[in-house]
Amino acid sequence: MQLHRKTKTQPIMENTTENGGRKLSSHVVLVVFAYPKHGHMSPMLQFAKRLASKGLRVTFLTTSSVNQTLQINLIPSYQIDLQFISDVRTEAILSLKDKHESFEAVVSKSFGDFLDGVLRTADNSDYDSTPLRYFVVFDSVMPWAMDVAAERGVDSAPFFTESCAVNQILNQVYEGSLCLSSVPPSVGAVSIPSLPVLEVEDLPFFPYEREVVMNFMVRQFSSFKKAKWIFVNTFDQLEMKV
Repeated sequence: MQLHRKTKTQPIMENTTENGGRKLSSHVVLVVFAYPKHGHMSPMLQFAKRLASKGLRVTFLTTSSVNQTLQINLIPSYQIDLQFISDVRTEAILSLKDKHESFEAVVSKSFGDFLDGVLRTADNSDYDSTPLRYFVVFDSVMPWAMDVAAERGVDSAPFFTESCAVNQILNQVYEGSLCLSSVPPSVGAVSIPSLPVLEVEDLPFFPYEREVVMNFMVRQFSSFKKAKWIFVNTFDQLEMKV
């Protein structure tokens, strides 16, 4: 995981000591808001554990349907507060597009209600007579989370769970400089900024409901330029032996 700070704003999780050094603030709660799918949950859960290991107060937030499909193992030493919000839908879901739209409608409201609740508690907190402050790190495939948080005066940052290479390709699609659906196999090679020359078969491929999935994946970059901070999932080097 790497952090890219797009502004010179001082992070809210840091305070300055009397001698000019930096220390972690105990008055900040970081909410790690994960999309309820395994490939998205795992990197964000590991990120939450890393934050907690540094002494930060962390809430790991996801939706209630996760209990039916995944098991989240958190040993007490991690000191992570696990919270769930509703994603229950009453209407019949007929298509993947309807499913995505319904998820956003239901979960954006549940997320807003969650923030309203913790902010009320923060205002009434007598913890060292200093109100708690919240910061949200959300899965980038839920860009609407930034708007929900901003409406309540809460700063937030997207976490891009895909590899940097995939992010670059999808961002090119979002900006209109690349159209995956119109790249013919005969092209052979595709040149994308900051990446090695790629073969057509190296590009992301969505076999089912292609346009719906593509729109879902590409839309995450709508929060890219609005964000003050951006987190990305990457690695320094592979293990020498496996």
